[in-house]
Amino acid sequence: MSRLYIIGLIFFILCTSILWSTIYKIEDVVKSNGIVSTKTEIIVIKSSKDGIIKNLNFKKNEAIKKGDVFLSYDVSEETLLLNKLEDRQNFLLAENSRLNAEINKTKLIFSEQVPEFVRLKEKAVLDSIISEEKEKRIYFKNE
Repeated sequence: MSRLYIIGLIFFILCTSILWSTIYKIEDVVKSNGIVSTKTEIIVIKSSKDGIIKNLNFKKNEAIKKGDVFLSYDVSEETLLLNKLEDRQNFLLAENSRLNAEINKTKLIFSEQVPEFVRLKEKAVLDSIISEEKEKRIYFKNE
């Protein structure tokens, strides 16, 4: 009886395996490290910069020589950001000069790169602070 039981079990497993293999599909996936190469030299170009490509200066299957400019980016956003940062830098330089003059009670001197309109603004702020200090001294003197 045990011999018949083992044969029946093996037959059942065999039939189940055959049925399962016909119903279910298994994808063949092979994971491996390696290099993909072609008969012709193809180079993948990666950019360290995100952005919008403005121009492609080549056509499909056209050869590119060393030194050729083959694409250009739209830099309008970067230019706006750069201008904004330069303006901020100028304001901070001017404010730093004003604060140094205020603390050290010295003449207000700006660096050459600070534009005139920024200089005038910071000079007006310093003049306002000086006049407030004078008014406070006069007020406390009269008390």
